Amino acid sequence: MNYRNFVAPYLNNVTIGEKVEIFRKDFWNDNIPVEIEDIIELELKINVIPIPGFLKLANMDALITSDWKCVYVDRDEYLDDRRYNRLRFSLAHEIGHFVMHKEIYKNFGIENLEDYYKLYKDIPVRQYGYLEC
Repeated sequence: MNYRNFVAPYLNNVTIGEKVEIFRKDFWNDNIPVEIEDIIELELKINVIPIPGFLKLANMDALITSDWKCVYVDRDEYLDDRRYNRLRFSLAHEIGHFVMHKEIYKNFGIENLEDYYKLYKDIPVRQYGYLEC
């Protein structure tokens, strides 16, 4: 895919709210805290895969693949209880990609870090920012 010409579609607050509400109804029972790992692994059937040195290697907390089969995280961060809340946030953020722009992200074909690096290097900064917000 030629990421240089990618234009992220605009999602207004109403559309975002609708997508979030559908996800909440399907996957969350209103309990606090949200058991994001259970939602990811048990409900969505996405594997959370701790990788040694991922944070240093990738300079990111988590990465979801475009086929929605895996979320990669740093193994040491995953095992460190002090980082638990940050990990939960990062996992929820990756699921946000699934909820907000599933079809677009699927077409990116991200299967590994090399694929992500190509996307990150080639996509216009503003468009990347739209996807990450």
